[in-house]
Amino acid sequence: MPLPFYNLTLTGRTKRMHKMARAVLENYALDVKRIRQMADDWNYIFRVDTTDGTRYVLRIGYPNVYSAQEARSEMQFIDWLAQQTAVPVVTPVPGKDGDLVYTAQVDGVPEARHCVLFEWITGADLGDDPSAATFEKMGAVAAQLHQHALAFTPPAGFQVETANTAFNPKDDVVLLAPQCAHLVSDAQRATFENAITLVEEKLAALYQQDGLRVIHNDLHQWNIMVQKGQPIVIDFEDLVWGYPIQDIGVTFYYLFIEDGDDGYDYARDSAAFKRGYESVAPWPVTDPRDLNIFIARRALDLVNFVVGSDDPEMQEFAPTMVARAVERIETLLG
Repeated sequence: MPLPFYNLTLTGRTKRMHKMARAVLENYALDVKRIRQMADDWNYIFRVDTTDGTRYVLRIGYPNVYSAQEARSEMQFIDWLAQQTAVPVVTPVPGKDGDLVYTAQVDGVPEARHCVLFEWITGADLGDDPSAATFEKMGAVAAQLHQHALAFTPPAGFQVETANTAFNPKDDVVLLAPQCAHLVSDAQRATFENAITLVEEKLAALYQQDGLRVIHNDLHQWNIMVQKGQPIVIDFEDLVWGYPIQDIGVTFYYLFIEDGDDGYDYARDSAAFKRGYESVAPWPVTDPRDLNIFIARRALDLVNFVVGSDDPEMQEFAPTMVARAVERIETLLG
């Protein structure tokens, strides 16, 4: 009898996911020559080469997090941006039936997976070139995205979460729960409680304002590809209803944690992003302290995810993640 999927080695899982990838690709009008795995840290990502030389990216989604309708809503928003705006985005590819999402189930993989196919982007992600010039371009693209999103009319059945909570609305909140008490000291708990209070207060005020729109919610430098000098936005999987300052908080979190490493400079990079943004739209932050609170919110999201994970590697990393999150939050919030 074959081993259960989650008892397999990484190599064993990959073989079964290749089988799923081939099954999925039968639903597209492609003559597939080769499939190569590119990533497996959350979704399974495959490069697809066809006999005519065209390349694609196949994303096989992580199970039991996003519904098929949520995946379809993500594709609808990307397709709308591609068809109706000048925002440069990765282009989804419809299947033979015209749908942008295919739900696959194969023997040996226990859960159904929602799958999408994208056109290939030639180039590297923006994180490979952490310069003021690249972050200024990113700021301009972010402003375009936020401006156009105001004009988006959701189609029937459109379904994404609303980001009006201190933690990711998709995740169970376990950071301060009894089962995680061994990971969080009293002093660390106090830091988290203070941050949660500040985030909740800012969210309550923010969600009374006009301007609610669909935002990317994972707009960091590794989700911006650069093709012939043109930034292209990818990976809209975490799409939510929210406000521009929340998106910028996510962007700045990743600039903040990279500060001083591999050519990153937080003061320079954040200022460049702001310049680029203001070249397109007014800067949506009136008080820099508010932005720091939304940067800290991302730290809360991530530490809560890590301590709540059943993955043994995540559990081993959890104490380090807790310590890092506390340090970052205290730096941001004083």
